[in-house]
Amino acid sequence: MQLFAMFGALGLAPAALLYLMPGWRSYWTVIGTDGGGAHAALISEDGAVEPARGGPSIEPLLRTGDGRLLGWADTSSARTSLLEGYLPIPRVDWQFAELALQVEAAARGTADTAQLLLRYTVTNTSTARQRPALVLALRPWQVN
Repeated sequence: MQLFAMFGALGLAPAALLYLMPGWRSYWTVIGTDGGGAHAALISEDGAVEPARGGPSIEPLLRTGDGRLLGWADTSSARTSLLEGYLPIPRVDWQFAELALQVEAAARGTADTAQLLLRYTVTNTSTARQRPALVLALRPWQVN
């Protein structure tokens, strides 16, 4: 856990670091087009996306109006699903005390021209007015 101290909070540390510790596992799914395995991306259950094989990951964080950064470990609820329950578009939903974040990932194109599509939706779930900001951290760690 000393490794996480440099991040100031567990939620700001890349979830990938936890997988170096015994007992932690990462679950992820492939995002790609038919026959586009060479251009496939990955999305983890934490909402981190690895856009290209062996490359860095993009990890979402939320900055609250009072300046706090919220990450994967700060959620009160994290859920994975497919869009509309069956479409091949993986989705990760985070619920915080007064905010929610939804990450959706899909691909389009052909095997040779595949494009990764990501959509991040931030929702104010409180009655108070807020000005949260989505922060995307480019991490030098892979999702899997």
